[in-house]
Amino acid sequence: MEDKARKRREAFKASEMHILLEEVEASKGLLFDRFRGAHTNKQKAKKWGEIAERITAVTGIHRSDLEVRKKWQDFVSLTKKKASDLRHQTTRTGAGVNTAQPLNDDEEKAMAIIGFSASQGIPGGIDVHAGAGIRNPSGEPRQEAELEEPIPHQSTSDAPTSSPIMTSLTAPSTSAAPTSSPIMTSLTAPSTSTAPTSLPVVTSLPVVTSLPVVSAAHTTPSTASTVTASIAALNSCQCSQDLVELEREKVGLLKDVCGLLREAADRDKAFQDEIIILKRAKLNIAARRLALEEESIRLPQHQAINATIRQTFDPLEVYNDAAVVQHYRLPREAIRHLLATISQDLRRATGRSFALTPQVQLLAALRFYATGSFLQVVGDGLGLSKSSVCRSVQAVTYSLLSLVPQHVRFPTTRDEMSATQEQFFRSFRIPQVVGAVDGTLVPILTPRVDAHVFICRKGYAAVNCQVVCDHQGIILDVVARWPGSTHDSFVFRESSVGRLAATSRGEWRFLGDSGYPLRPYLLTPVANPQDVHDEEFNEAHRVARCVVERTIGRLKLRFRCLHKSGGGLQFSPEKSCAVICVTAMLHNIAAKAGVALAGEPEDVLTTLVARYEYPWSPR
Repeated sequence: MEDKARKRREAFKASEMHILLEEVEASKGLLFDRFRGAHTNKQKAKKWGEIAERITAVTGIHRSDLEVRKKWQDFVSLTKKKASDLRHQTTRTGAGVNTAQPLNDDEEKAMAIIGFSASQGIPGGIDVHAGAGIRNPSGEPRQEAELEEPIPHQSTSDAPTSSPIMTSLTAPSTSAAPTSSPIMTSLTAPSTSTAPTSLPVVTSLPVVTSLPVVSAAHTTPSTASTVTASIAALNSCQCSQDLVELEREKVGLLKDVCGLLREAADRDKAFQDEIIILKRAKLNIAARRLALEEESIRLPQHQAINATIRQTFDPLEVYNDAAVVQHYRLPREAIRHLLATISQDLRRATGRSFALTPQVQLLAALRFYATGSFLQVVGDGLGLSKSSVCRSVQAVTYSLLSLVPQHVRFPTTRDEMSATQEQFFRSFRIPQVVGAVDGTLVPILTPRVDAHVFICRKGYAAVNCQVVCDHQGIILDVVARWPGSTHDSFVFRESSVGRLAATSRGEWRFLGDSGYPLRPYLLTPVANPQDVHDEEFNEAHRVARCVVERTIGRLKLRFRCLHKSGGGLQFSPEKSCAVICVTAMLHNIAAKAGVALAGEPEDVLTTLVARYEYPWSPR
């Protein structure tokens, strides 16, 4: 059944693909945006059904909503793979002939829909071992291209819209000039103005279309002159003298009405001026009161007081060992070693007496990594403002980023690879395995560019981070450069270790869950176990692969800024990727130092391994 359905999806005609791409592009916000309000699963399924109905109505070929949705997913996956192959082929051939086929119009349109980040990764994203000179176990250099330089994208920001503060205090606006209509309109119609109510009604007058409307709402000083000109026009038309006299009387009445309206407008303007003066006085009083309250609030956080706190309070000297680990997730010696390594990068060339020291900046960043709390809350314990904590986190993150390849290392030589395989086999009885691979979602601030690409399957903006670890839970590789909607298998295939594993000729392997494809270098569980050996392998595979899930859980438990409960990383995608890689490095430092998590007095992994008897063994 699955093969038959796949063949039906492959048989989509060009007209069907044109309709599918057109509808998906028009409904991109509904189909791929996060769950908020009306954007629910039911409405998304309804939209896919409408697309299927239109394809059926136009082409005459019956397509179900599930079939159309699967076709879109297959087409996007093949398009991304083709674009990736084209990019790698272009890098390898250089200025020579490019043998890869270019994208057609439908594929170009699909790439425009899914966005730049989904096809080439987050600009500024990090693959730790990309271009790091990784060699095959045989000692030969890699035949893979260097990681491309990310293409900067232009961020779009909406210009702030200035709105008036006191729109209700402005003077009344002058109405537009009256339009041309018969003169009797304003004199015979009922009116609420102060004009006399008893006016002579003339029913035998001819219609005069050249005279303007004279109403209470559109009375202007030039009305009388306009009426006089109209009377002259009547005289030139040889109208009766009685009609002229009657019009003169009406002009007099109209002048009286104009005078009354002018007096009312003057009184209203004076009243509005008094209201404006009164409201301005109230606003001035409120502004003074608010300024006094703000001054009283800001007084305890004065710069000098904060500087005194920083100079007199040293957490590394005041806290004991347990408190240091609880606050900063690292032992005292590890923090001082990191401080000695990056202190020159953090030292500020300034003559100010209140400049932040490298130690204060490092402790502020470590405290933020550990708690993921608001920047103001992090700064309160160190005598820092919110802006100072933000700058410290950014400076420390990019300073520590250069140290990541030293602490997150994938085996590069044959001896290192053999030692890793032997240790993994002793722990889990599966041969030729160097590590387990899995992906995890790290929530971030929703970006302004290609926001729909970052919405993950759980409904929030995230970065899909790939983690590879060994049998002890030490992270060997981390890839943080793909948005949340990207599949784990695509991230692995595009990563440097994934491309290196494809050239290993089956000499070493990874363990992955059922979301990854089965490859000679990637072992996944048996989908439909036929005998007891398949079941035993699946059980051993499950226990061995859980090491990467526990590693990811410990990483997020140790550094709460990566977990959704901590609010996620309220940074741009590029800065979030840097924080992910730095926290992975700090996790390795803490794990190698034997730092236990809160409420975890012993190594849970070692306990589980000791209690488990492996029924499966290689034959």
